[in-house]
Amino acid sequence: MSKQIHLHIGTHKTGTTALQQTLAENREQLVQQGFLYPQAGWHQFAQHFLAFEKKGQVNTGMSAEVEGVWEALREEIENFAGEAVILSSEEFSTLPDPSALRAELAAYPITVHIYLRRQDAIFESIYNQQTKDWQSPRMESLEECLAQPEMIYPLFDYHALLLRWAEVFGKDALVVRNYSQLREQKISTVEDFCPLLGIDRNSLLKPASPMENHSISRRAMELVRWSKLAALEEEQRQKIFDLALAAFPDKSSGLLDARQRKNLLKRYKKSNRKLKDFGIQFDTRVEASQALDQPLNNLDLVRLLGERL
Repeated sequence: MSKQIHLHIGTHKTGTTALQQTLAENREQLVQQGFLYPQAGWHQFAQHFLAFEKKGQVNTGMSAEVEGVWEALREEIENFAGEAVILSSEEFSTLPDPSALRAELAAYPITVHIYLRRQDAIFESIYNQQTKDWQSPRMESLEECLAQPEMIYPLFDYHALLLRWAEVFGKDALVVRNYSQLREQKISTVEDFCPLLGIDRNSLLKPASPMENHSISRRAMELVRWSKLAALEEEQRQKIFDLALAAFPDKSSGLLDARQRKNLLKRYKKSNRKLKDFGIQFDTRVEASQALDQPLNNLDLVRLLGERL
């Protein structure tokens, strides 16, 4: 009997790291239940190098790590005595042509697992991460990115994304989950994913040192962004980053006001309506009273300078 491949493709900011770390730290328990979480293509708890090889690039710069990863994966699968394999990388979802994955795994039946998060929430999370990250070239203002949200994340047209994968693997092979709804119900991706595959969630240990990617306040983020624009040296940038976190530690629930959220959701309204064809539907109601992080202003900078003089 051919082994079943469960291909988890993200998307980004939908609890992927927590799921991947849980699977990685429970490989032996998974084997006992008949599931292989392969080491081939492994990077940071997941099979990211499998995706990087198909993208023709390696985000980490470790190009040697992608050589022969698919051959190593198939060998690891064939040597596994169980009947199910889990592959996970949110980078899979960014592939322009998923048929490259189908070709590499032609010998196996595949189920594609994908989690989708409402566009305004993922926009906030990704904008914050890209702006605060020194390795990211993101220097545009929040308003500039709202005008062209695809510069933040090219996959916001979720219906087009699902169609692309359905054309290759078949609509029935896609398991599409509403991450926004799961969050409202306080259900983690780990708690949702494991029962779908028949994994005993209670037998898995929680990660010993969970990786967390905390957002920073809007004022701290803006200070970091401005230091990027100023093209400062790395040592100077680090000092400003530390100063920004110390000076503006508090953050509230988000960056976007109700009007901005509505406009962003309106942009993808037609696409989101069609998601019902894949069994999910977002609640697009926007609360007018949502708290916001405060933008950085000149008074903030004067006070900050005054404290350091």
